[in-house]
Amino acid sequence: MVTGIRYNGLDNVLEDRNDETNRGYWDVVWSALDGSGRTGVFEVIKSTSFKVIVETEELVEVSFSRPWDPSLKGKFVPLNIDKRYIRVFCHIFF
Repeated sequence: MVTGIRYNGLDNVLEDRNDETNRGYWDVVWSALDGSGRTGVFEVIKSTSFKVIVETEELVEVSFSRPWDPSLKGKFVPLNIDKRYIRVFCHIFF
């Protein structure tokens, strides 16, 4: 989960008064199609790996991902997840 993002002089654009588990997260509500009857399952998506994709003077791109693990069927949403954050630095000249 992302718990803090600095931007344009702001130390953290996320709500820092909340507990770290209650800010900067993505969630999903899903239902199992395997006959288990699990419906309306609320899940906060937690990544299992972090990777810097691009890092230059003009651009930063980071990836937070979690591949689907069939052994966890019925416990987690059956999706491969790759959340990316991209920051482009612009130079404006007058």
